Order: sequence, then structure tokens, then C-alpha cells
Amino acid sequence: MRKSLLTTFLISILFASAVFGAASAAGSVAAAGEQLPEGFFKPVQDVGGPRGMFSIEIPDDPLIEHYISEYSTDSGQKTLSTILKRGTPYIGFIYNMLVEAGLPPELMYLPAIESGFSVWAVSKSGASGLWQFMQNSIAPYDIEINEWQDDRRDFWKATAAAVDKLKYNYERTGSWPLAVAAYNCGLGRIERAVKAAGTTNYIELYEQGYIPRETRNYLPKFFAVVYMAAHASDNISPASAVMRTADAETSSEWERLELNQAVNLVILASKTGIPLKVLHEANAELTHGISPPAGSGYFLKVPARYSDNVRKVLEHTADPLMRFYIHEIRGGDTYYALSRHFGIPVSMIEMYNPGVDARSLRSGQKIIIPALKETEPYRNDYTKPELWDSCSEYVVAAGDSLWGIARRFGVTVEELTFNNGIESNSTLKIGAIIKVPQEN
Repeated sequence: MRKSLLTTFLISILFASAVFGAASAAGSVAAAGEQLPEGFFKPVQDVGGPRGMFSIEIPDDPLIEHYISEYSTDSGQKTLSTILKRGTPYIGFIYNMLVEAGLPPELMYLPAIESGFSVWAVSKSGASGLWQFMQNSIAPYDIEINEWQDDRRDFWKATAAAVDKLKYNYERTGSWPLAVAAYNCGLGRIERAVKAAGTTNYIELYEQGYIPRETRNYLPKFFAVVYMAAHASDNISPASAVMRTADAETSSEWERLELNQAVNLVILASKTGIPLKVLHEANAELTHGISPPAGSGYFLKVPARYSDNVRKVLEHTADPLMRFYIHEIRGGDTYYALSRHFGIPVSMIEMYNPGVDARSLRSGQKIIIPALKETEPYRNDYTKPELWDSCSEYVVAAGDSLWGIARRFGVTVEELTFNNGIESNSTLKIGAIIKVPQEN
């Protein structure tokens, strides 16, 4: 209960602090070129009251003051307020995870710099999610990327991974500024820089050419955001009221529920009353808005106040929470053409039809296709194959299949089976002779 009250109190401070009116900014934030307030960045235990959120010792850096000045402009205030509002569903969650791990609470603002608190953010280099993980940096963590999900967009898993990464960075560097810098440009690069330069001062590391310009600006931007969020005016205004309303609509308390069935988020939202936008963003890792098949071990994330309702729907609803099309195969159908028409990956069709060989589909065969969107029935332009004017004979070898032979001679499986009077699921015997079109 104490932790919950502390989180609520901290979040209420954040929302009030997210309002950056021109008058309040002038009265509470150091202008460019001025010194920061005395006692700024003291350890958290030495600072009393609602402002006591600083537990990272930060070097004296004029660039921090420069970014505070930028964030104090009208456009800077608007941008920062938008970012913090976007982060309302996650900040309390991130704060709790940081505190439980014994990490400085200021780190909860790092996604403001990384992604603007957007779970959908993708960088030019391919980093994704709140914490901007690259594909090649997920191996040590509980983050998976497959045809169903990209866990870099899972705020729960990505936050846990980021906390582990930041904690490890600190254990290796012994410095929070360097740990944060390593999050941006890589721990190996920071360790090599410190060893080569003989200093742990990130400004000197940059000036000597050991860290990139992006990292040199990354740290001051982060600390400036921390300062702005904690030192802006607490005066109530219409804008802060909007922020508090946003908190009421989007809880920062979350639960994870393991699913025993595939679920379409659109259907679940309609049955539970959870706003679809909230459900989609909370489970942004789902590539197609549907969970993996039963038995995959997938956990759905829902606002805590909806969890009981969701459990009831999952356990007692008689209606399926997934929709499917039943498609009857006609001559000429292929998984590739069906995937294009229904807007799903070939791998998903294969997963829901494990007993069907995609290389030997036969007319009249029925397959299941997950319905991710409303789609007209599939109709192909198939016409009955014609007999070839001239044929050659081909001797079946080990490993041959109708699909492979058809591909080799540039014909369809239907043409091959029609001209040989056999079924598409026929087993080819080694040494058997089949007709193929005469090569010109």
C-alpha cells in the first residue's frame, strides 16, 4: 500500500510538473547562462519534499542549462508536455520496477529521450519500442521476435530488459552518467573510452573524440527533462487538469494474464469494455493484433481495474475470441496468394493448418485462415489446365516432389497432375516416369 501511495503521489507531481506555462518557467527554471539552483542534484535522501527526486550525482555541464532553456520555450514546453502525457500509462510502472531493482527513479524519464514515450517508435537504425532495442541487442533478455510478436514493443518486457541493462552498465562503470551514456552508444565503447582517456568525465571523453556527438547531447537532454519535470510550477491549470484526466482514463497499474486461447484484441475490447486503443498499445508487440495460438505462453497486459472482467470473459464466454475464415481450395490456389488476399503471413496459415502440405493443395480441401480484417471471399482466375502438345519423359529421383518438378519445368502442380492423370497428393516413387512439357 505504501508503494502504491508513493507511486500515486509521484505521478500526481509529474502531471502538475508537465505544465510549462511561460510565467512558471521563468520563475522556476534557470535561464540559459545562469547557474542551476544551489543544492541541485543532491542525493535523494538529502532533499526533502516533493522536489526530492534526484539521486544521480551529475557533473557540472553548461549543455544541461542549454537544453533546459530550449525546453522552456513555448515550443519546448508543448513538446515535452505531449511526451509526458504520452508516457502516463507507463511512468508509474517504470518507476516501481526501477525502485524494486534499487535504481535511481530519475531513469523513468529515459524513454522520453529514447522514444518520446511511444511504444510504436522505430528509429532510422531499426531500434524499436519505448526503450529502443535493436534486434542484435535482445539476446540476453526475455525478448522474442517472430511472426506473431516483436517484444521490443512490449512495455513490460522491454522495461525489465532496460532495467537489467542499466544496472549492469552501472556495475561495470561505477557511474550513472556513464551507465546512461553506455545505454546510448554501447557499454564496450564507454569502457574502451575510459581506459584510453584515463577519465570518467563524459565531457572530456567527447572532447578527446572517444564518444559520439549524439551521446554528448544525449546525457544533457535526459537530465534537462528530469529537471523540467521536477521543477516546473505546481500551479493548477486547464492543461494540468487534462493531464490528470488522462491518468484517470489510462491506469499506470497493470496486470499480465496468461492466455489459454488465441485472442483478437478487437473482440476482447468489445466484450470487456477496455478501450481498443489502450489494449492495442498495452500489447503493441502483437504484429497482427491477435495473440499466438494456445499453449504459446503469451501474457496479455491489461489495466488492473479491468483484470477481473477480462478473466471472466476468458474463462466463461461461450463465444470464440478469434474469428476464422474457412476457405475451400480451388485449382490454382496457393498459400502465397491467399496470404496476400487475407493480409496475413504464409507462416500463420501454415501454423493453423499443420496437417496440410502447402506444396500439394488439392481442390475441395478446406483450410482455416485467421480473420484479421473483413475480407471478401478469395476468388482466383483459375482455368482448367490444357494437355501439352508435346511431352518429354522425366525419371523421378530421390527427393523429388510434384511441387519441385513443376517448378523445375516452369509449370503448375495442377498442369503436371492433369497431364499425368494423377492426384496432387500422389506419392512419387523413385524411378517412376512422368510426363513433363517438351523443352524447346
